[in-house]
Amino acid sequence: MAKSVIDPNTGASLEYSHLIKGPDVERWQQANMNEINRLTDGRLVKGSTGTKTIGFIARSQLPKHKKATYMRCVSSYRPNKADPYRVRWTVGGNKIEYAGDTLTPTADLTTAKIVFNSVVSTPDAEFVTGDISDFYLFTDMEENKYMWIPIQFLNAKVIAAYELKDLIVDGRVLAEISKGMDGLPQAGRLAYNHLVLNLGRNGYHPCKRTHGLWRHITRPILFSLVVDDFGIKYFGKQHAQHVFTSLRENYKITKD
Repeated sequence: MAKSVIDPNTGASLEYSHLIKGPDVERWQQANMNEINRLTDGRLVKGSTGTKTIGFIARSQLPKHKKATYMRCVSSYRPNKADPYRVRWTVGGNKIEYAGDTLTPTADLTTAKIVFNSVVSTPDAEFVTGDISDFYLFTDMEENKYMWIPIQFLNAKVIAAYELKDLIVDGRVLAEISKGMDGLPQAGRLAYNHLVLNLGRNGYHPCKRTHGLWRHITRPILFSLVVDDFGIKYFGKQHAQHVFTSLRENYKITKD
C-alpha cells in the first residue's frame, strides 16, 4: 500500500484501470507511455534509447518449451519525484520457473541504524545518500522470459509506433524479456551480482559477515545498501565523489 493511489472517498487502493477513468486520466496515460518508453527501445520519445528490457514479438516466436506469464501494472503517486505520477510494469513472477539463487544480501534496519549512529558520533564524518535508477533493467539475464501484455495498456500511438496491429492475439501482445525486471524472482540477485562486479573494479566490496554493509579497501568510505539505495559515511568530499564516479560508469544515480 506504500505510496499507492488511494480513493479519497472509499479508502480503496486504485489500479490503473480505475485511474484512467478519473480526473487525471491524461497524466496516468502519459505515465504509462513513459514506462513503455523506459522498458523498450525508447522510440516514443525523440532522442531516447530506453533500456531495451523488453521487445514485442509474434506469438509464433514463443519457444515451444517456454511459457509466457502475465503482466501486472502498478500505479503510485510519488510527491517527492519531479513527475509524481508513476506507472510500473511488473512480471507475474509466480509463473516464472527459475532454479537459481534468488537471495539478495541487503542491509537490515539494525545495520542501517548503526551506520547512522556511526556518522553522528564520529568527528568529521559526513553522510550522503545515493539511489540507482532502473537498477534491475541494466542486468542481462541468462535466458529470456516472456509475458502477455493486455492491449488496454497499449494505446493507438504505441500500437502504431511498434507496429503491433498484426501481433495482437486475443486482446493481448507477447513481449520477450531480455533483462532484469521487477517481479522476476532472479532479478534482484542478478542486479546485485552485477553491482558487486562493477564496484569491485574500483575497490568496493561487501563485508563478509554483515549483509548490506560495504567498504572500500583503502578509502575512508563505508555504506549500507538496501536494494538500490546507498547510505554512505565518508570523510572528505573527494572520497564521496569517488563512490558516485564509480557508480556512474554503469548506472544512472542521484545523490542527496
